[in-house]
Amino acid sequence: MKKSEQVFWESNKSAALWSRLRPPARPSRGVIRIIEQLFRKKTAKNLRVLILGATPELRDLAAKHRWRTVVVDLSLDRLVNFASLMKYPPQHEVLVVSDWLTAPLREGFFDLILSDAVFCNLDYPAQRKLAKKISRLLTPGGRFIERTMQYAPPAEPLSAIVERYLHPKATLEDISAFEILVKGHIYNPTLHRVENEKKLHLVHRVMGKRFSNPAVKEWLRLTPATRKYWYCVTSQAFARLMRPHLRAISVSYAKDYPAWELFPVYTFAKK
Repeated sequence: MKKSEQVFWESNKSAALWSRLRPPARPSRGVIRIIEQLFRKKTAKNLRVLILGATPELRDLAAKHRWRTVVVDLSLDRLVNFASLMKYPPQHEVLVVSDWLTAPLREGFFDLILSDAVFCNLDYPAQRKLAKKISRLLTPGGRFIERTMQYAPPAEPLSAIVERYLHPKATLEDISAFEILVKGHIYNPTLHRVENEKKLHLVHRVMGKRFSNPAVKEWLRLTPATRKYWYCVTSQAFARLMRPHLRAISVSYAKDYPAWELFPVYTFAKK
């Protein structure tokens, strides 16, 4: 993993920081309900689950149902610290400190694999490798559920987004949605990525006269520019990416946070 990416993970290891973020930067209650509804008949204690990333909301869901869970993240601090945000004790967790592509995991072992915005952390070649690995890790009949951030051509000019989300009473949810929508204006569809430097330059320029808003100050403090790129693809490109390895079952949307239409929750089955 590149040094810039290691810096990003280390700078985001604080449970206090995560607790102050708001959806869509983290899974909402609606997202968790979607996953729970999909698996309402599969809550047996012997369900074997893999969670990619230290996301406490996904880990809490697994702990609630006492699923036997393996959690993989590059940062041990994130794995340990984020457990403090869980409502249910992680008694059935095994923690693996590794990146997702090289983690030493048993093939054909997991009934369910969960992740949240994992693919936008990887460039396009690595996304293909991860899709292939997920397919190999699933049992026959296993499922993979991912809430992913996707690109869509801007539906409105930047000025309209500013007025809608950066008003004087804007909340952290509004600011987070604004940051997501701004990416649509600087997205490179050929390379499937957003350059953070350009995004932050635009965000700071737009927010320049709005720093008196406490939510704007909080967002700028919570989101340091420690990563060079964010990767996201269109829904069509994501379907092409997954098709060789996984079969699409359903797509759902949790509509309880701003910009929800850019965060579909996909369910895939092993081919």
